[in-house]
Amino acid sequence: AVVSGGSADPAVASVRVGDTLAGTWAYRAYGKGSMRRFGGTTFTPDSVEHARTGFRLDRDGSRDSLSFQGDLFTQQGRMPLTVPDLSSPYSRIIDDHVHSTGVSLSGRWNRQVSATNSVALKSYFDRTARDEFMHGYANSRTMDVDFQQQLRLRRRHDFIWGTEYRKTLTQIGETALMRYDPGNTNRDLFSTFAQDEVTLSVNMAVMLGAKIERFE
Repeated sequence: AVVSGGSADPAVASVRVGDTLAGTWAYRAYGKGSMRRFGGTTFTPDSVEHARTGFRLDRDGSRDSLSFQGDLFTQQGRMPLTVPDLSSPYSRIIDDHVHSTGVSLSGRWNRQVSATNSVALKSYFDRTARDEFMHGYANSRTMDVDFQQQLRLRRRHDFIWGTEYRKTLTQIGETALMRYDPGNTNRDLFSTFAQDEVTLSVNMAVMLGAKIERFE
């Protein structure tokens, strides 16, 4: 654990732990937080408070390996913001509060089917949200699944193919100063690829491949 402080950073702290579980599992976890001051005035302070925590869990076996990871953060800030005004002098300074949060989760599985055949499956989820005076509320979520297989064929061919699906949802609100069009989006991405690395000699190889994507 580490704890420090100063005039610009009144408080900064972090902690990390890790160990093995049941011989084949290993884990790591962390947490950290900070409080920072950037000046400002009595009526419009300029500061950021940030906290983050996360973990990682791994397992290595003779044929299979697994990995899971997650992160979570939250951040709050206050800053002076100049905004337009209808009366003279046609602008004013406000105390803007900015709040951000986020979470991400990911997992990966690898299997060595044989000496010439291996597969991998990975997936992740990510969500980020932010709320402030100028741009309003924004929320983005992404989900992704990816599969790949690698094959060694006839000694000279290293063949890899895979497919992926990704979905992204975005929501953006309106404020008195900003408006986004479209404010809400829902996008899907489908893709597949294949490539073959052909060994011609000890010092020469040729790679051929293609990828197809469909975006909706």
